[in-house]
Amino acid sequence: MSLDESLAVNALRRWNRNRKLIQSGKVSRLDPDRQRGRPGGSTANYHEARIVAVIDFELSLEAIPPDLRQMLLLVHRDGYSAEAAAKMMGWSTRKGSYVLVDARLRLASVLDRKGLL
Repeated sequence: MSLDESLAVNALRRWNRNRKLIQSGKVSRLDPDRQRGRPGGSTANYHEARIVAVIDFELSLEAIPPDLRQMLLLVHRDGYSAEAAAKMMGWSTRKGSYVLVDARLRLASVLDRKGLL
């Protein structure tokens, strides 16, 4: 896995964790330093910034083609293996692997252009 792919996967994991916390109303868990507060700003501003980051990430996901997005979400959000996700999409395992690499690279490119990587 290339560096760009690793960065995209880490961004996906962060987004998925933050999205789940926001949906469950547990925004205080978004801030790892919540006990000490944030220097240079309030904790509320930090939470708002994290929520905006989740929205920005979701907009970036929408910028890649639907089949690539679906493959990324099946593997990195839903926890399926690349082989199982490829079967769900009706592809061979080999094509699924190629699509997953392409999806990670395209997501990394979009995130980099938007300054989110």
